[in-house]
Amino acid sequence: MRRAVALFWALVVSFFFAARAAAAVEVREVGSLPWWCVPHYRVAGEQGSVDLAEVRAECAWVERQFPKLEARVLVFPRPVEASGSWEYRTPDGGSIAGRRIGGAATPDLSEACVFSSCYQDAFVVAHELGHLAWRQLLTPGQRADYVSLRGLQGKPDWYVWECFAEDFRLAFGSRWARFWGHLFLGSGPPEGFAGLFAGVREPCGRLRGSVSEGRVDVFVEERRVSFPDVQPWVDSGGRAWAPVRFVLEKLGRVVWYDPWTGRASAGDLEFDLRGGLGPAGLDFVLQDGRVCCPLDGLACLVGGG
Repeated sequence: MRRAVALFWALVVSFFFAARAAAAVEVREVGSLPWWCVPHYRVAGEQGSVDLAEVRAECAWVERQFPKLEARVLVFPRPVEASGSWEYRTPDGGSIAGRRIGGAATPDLSEACVFSSCYQDAFVVAHELGHLAWRQLLTPGQRADYVSLRGLQGKPDWYVWECFAEDFRLAFGSRWARFWGHLFLGSGPPEGFAGLFAGVREPCGRLRGSVSEGRVDVFVEERRVSFPDVQPWVDSGGRAWAPVRFVLEKLGRVVWYDPWTGRASAGDLEFDLRGGLGPAGLDFVLQDGRVCCPLDGLACLVGGG
């Protein structure tokens, strides 16, 4: 009997730890506002829709990169308004004001809710998961590092939280989530932002190249990358090269270029085009206006194979 009881508790403990290890982003449809939304938001009408497939795809995209992130994403396909009006200041001195809300998150419960968001579901999902990542994936010291990186000292907590969610969306969201620029600031994620997630982030796509009879094919997640103008090639030493923008975008990175400084960046990767310096000494050349890199070197930097 004692052995049977011991076996039972061993199974319970092993199940508990297995469930904890299988951290995941769960998507669930709901028929009413979550209780934590009720004090702050109200249903604004009967008509509305959420693309459930898009929500699931965005959750899967983020989950691949952050397997330790635990979240329940609730889908409520009706328009929702804030109890009071809100106003955001834009970088150019203007403002965005209204009542309509696309989503909300509560880190205390590891829950987010997506409302009818005018066909911006991936955008909302990536932003709200950013709120949950702030609490789950970063230590207090790393949060302080973010405030310093962004120069947000003295800003209200809510503003820091929203800026972080926007940086998270632009750095790690899918290309559908990155359709709009930063809602609060005029630039993309700051240099070093991706480094805050060292040790908790996995590559969002596996990069590999294939060379056959002089033709170079590039694959991310086993899907072939298409190049609209400059095509990949093999140099005289047998090394495969490809335009870096389209590869990095397939890997889920936002590529930024500043014509004033001649610098291009994608997350923690930065290219000094005028100085001829690539990240971590990575070689690059300009080919018909495209920054091109050797695929083996790029794969090492982004964690591809």
